[in-house]
Amino acid sequence: MAPFKKAILFPALGALALLAPGCKKTKDEDPEVVRRKDELKKIHELYATYLKNEQRPPRQVSELTQHAQEVIYPDAVRVLKNGDYVVRWGTDLNSPGAVLAYEKDAPKNGGFVLTADGEPRQMSAAELEAALKSKS
Repeated sequence: MAPFKKAILFPALGALALLAPGCKKTKDEDPEVVRRKDELKKIHELYATYLKNEQRPPRQVSELTQHAQEVIYPDAVRVLKNGDYVVRWGTDLNSPGAVLAYEKDAPKNGGFVLTADGEPRQMSAAELEAALKSKS
């Protein structure tokens, strides 16, 4: 093998070997989990955009599902219209632990919850109940 090819090939293979261990599948890579987390993140983006533009938090779903928002955040608007998530209207995004939204069945079965900091997290029904009471 020519020295030039060795100089390129071996470092490239070494880099590939270092990256390979990071390619393992994790629980979070389950497509259903990824979809649900992404939907919640999009709801947060939509809510935050409305808050920035209007200088107040939205008070009802119709404020977030207007045509302009539907073009920019189609997935978030779709799941809000479908009622897949419950949004706590008027939530202050400067309260990181405050619950902003949650899956509609989460109060009974647990599920993903979106806090005001924009991070979806899994909670049991009891954890959600406690979070809702403490941040009301």
